[in-house]
Amino acid sequence: MKKVITYGSFDLFHEGHYNILKRAKTLGDYLIVGVTTEHYDEQRGKLNIVDSLLERIENVRRTGLVDEIIIEDHEGQKIEDVQKYGVDIFVLGSDWKGVYDYLKNYCQVVYLERTPDISSTMLRKEKFPIIRMGVVGSGRIAPRFLSEAKYVSGVNVQCVYNPHRESAESFGEKYFLESYSGTFDTFLGAVDAIYIATPHETHYDYSRRALLAGKHVLCEKPMALTRGQAKELFSIAGQKRLILMEGIKTAFCPGFAQMISIAQSGKIGKIRDVEACFSRITPPHLREMVDVRYGGAFMEFGSYTVLPILKLLGLNYEDIKVRSIRAENGVDIYTKIYFDYAEGMATSKTGLGVKSEGQLLISGTKGYILAESPWWLTRKFQVRYEDPSKIETYTPNFMGDGLRYEIGEFISRINGRTGHAFKLTEEESIAMADVVERFLADRTRQRAEDRRRSRNAGIRIWAHRGASYRYPENTLAAFRAACELPDLAGVELDIQLSKDGEVVVFHDETLDRLMDGSGKVCDYTLMELQQMRFKDWRRELGQLESGKGELLQRLVSIPSMREVLELIKPYALERGIRINIELKNSNIPYEGMEEKILSLAAEYGMEDYVVYSSFNGESVRRLRELDGRVRTGILHSDIAECLRLAPETGADDLHPNVESMLETGRTVMSESGRVTALENTGSEAADELAADGTAVEEMPVRRPGVIVRAWNSREPFYGQEKQYIIYDLEKLKEAGVTDFITNVPEEYLEK
Repeated sequence: MKKVITYGSFDLFHEGHYNILKRAKTLGDYLIVGVTTEHYDEQRGKLNIVDSLLERIENVRRTGLVDEIIIEDHEGQKIEDVQKYGVDIFVLGSDWKGVYDYLKNYCQVVYLERTPDISSTMLRKEKFPIIRMGVVGSGRIAPRFLSEAKYVSGVNVQCVYNPHRESAESFGEKYFLESYSGTFDTFLGAVDAIYIATPHETHYDYSRRALLAGKHVLCEKPMALTRGQAKELFSIAGQKRLILMEGIKTAFCPGFAQMISIAQSGKIGKIRDVEACFSRITPPHLREMVDVRYGGAFMEFGSYTVLPILKLLGLNYEDIKVRSIRAENGVDIYTKIYFDYAEGMATSKTGLGVKSEGQLLISGTKGYILAESPWWLTRKFQVRYEDPSKIETYTPNFMGDGLRYEIGEFISRINGRTGHAFKLTEEESIAMADVVERFLADRTRQRAEDRRRSRNAGIRIWAHRGASYRYPENTLAAFRAACELPDLAGVELDIQLSKDGEVVVFHDETLDRLMDGSGKVCDYTLMELQQMRFKDWRRELGQLESGKGELLQRLVSIPSMREVLELIKPYALERGIRINIELKNSNIPYEGMEEKILSLAAEYGMEDYVVYSSFNGESVRRLRELDGRVRTGILHSDIAECLRLAPETGADDLHPNVESMLETGRTVMSESGRVTALENTGSEAADELAADGTAVEEMPVRRPGVIVRAWNSREPFYGQEKQYIIYDLEKLKEAGVTDFITNVPEEYLEK
């Protein structure tokens, strides 16, 4: 006889439980079911158990599938039971995959796939229904949420939403969830409540839409970016009698609540100072290090450090001061915020690129409380006094990574079982949003000051492939966004020829990196190219919801040069915006490309607004031969090579990588066109001249009339998680740069 065993709480018994038992029964001849006690559930961190042990046992018995029911009441019992009952197969749901592999030494272990959607057949209790929950976002925290949710009774996480279809489907398949990537409203129709784990700037909009649709909302911090947004969300929730909760897990951890209560009890006297620090050295490619608007140390960790300050000193601070150390791209890697109160003070310290002691220190008139890192989980804290020998140590119960306590609180609030929501109040979340708003205002002020200094440097800013950080590169959307920026000098773009001889705007010789097609650009007609879609156009589906699909497709498809000229010409005529057209003919010798682009520029009357450039010196020379009036530039990664090639090709302007300018220093050129430098360039041309010994006449790059239109390769394009720097334009000017081509023109031009 083949014996099968499985375990569970079987709280709020539903069809999913029944299906597990039914499938387990088919694996053998005799089914044993272990039902956990309330005490053991509490020990292992299972929260919100509703049914009594006797009710849960009776529900399992009534299925008629079980041959024997046993009680599980202690850790390690599974090994004992497998041996005691001579079990052949141990069965559990796929949520626990890998956790019980150690039992393979004693029996066969089978993980059954979870029921993807049990909402329509759940056996619900009228008082406490099982909450159907959906996850918005599939980033780093989403898997942790799923892992912790299985320890909370009364909730079934059954679907995920991500506007990026591939991400939604991949996540759904991995975690056995339904996936949605179409309209957000369709996703909302499948759930009772949602957990929002998306980029910070999307939290408010997702929360608002869900609340208006009648759904409960648990939103990762920060829930809102302004005080007004937070107040509006709570107002909607109140009107619709919905639960809205900000996901600051520390607030719901048992130890933190105990520590706050002890501090407020008067045990350490009157609280006069709170110092909270959360720092973690973070890889430079992660979102919080590359998002120049909503990333950074405070936006990532500030909700944790501000929480105990507001809890203990109150919401009525008199003033706050922000001090930050910033990375090259302007993101704060270390931020201190000082709070002034009438009878106290506080400091919030957060770091991504600076490491500090991550502790919480609460100072009172009779003693102090010290919680060492990671205090935000509050596994341990001490109360200390003037007498150093008097130390009271507390080690509260803590399970998992803390998210289960947050989820448990959320479900309890939905079911009306928590009373007053004192662990994190509406007023505290609104105050949090106020601090966030003040921080962002300070960041905006700093950015405006940086831009003011940049504008004073006098360097002209060009948009590299358009506003290519905000939109897919070389698209009408990217060009239009760039042209709307104040004081933009021009737009840089790349051209190739399609199979039918049309001039198309695209950088790579092949389509594979950017498009949903593959192969060479020149192997497709213009019509075929324009039917393709950019792989990472994340906002597409949201726009399609608004009925803008046709317009959007035109804006983010591969454009013809004619479309680009039609778009930019009004900006050129009204504001003098120019176009730097790079001919991509170094690897594929497009015959007649020079003639075609000159003809198009003439047809649209744009001859005076175009600069032509190429890495192909022969192409630059050919342009000059066809029309001696055109302005051209020679492209190379090294300024020294640009100087050498300029006389050979007849190029007017130099287009080097900006890094070579910063490394080289003041570069000079001989009458014969050969190059040297006053500082080591590392270039072959400079080495040749030094060996040659030819006399030179110093001609600085900054000499009148020479345009150095520098580009860089350190900036990310749309959809790339890559840290970039914001260049000091004063330093570029000192190095001889006159024009700067950048993926992020808005960083230098927006007011």
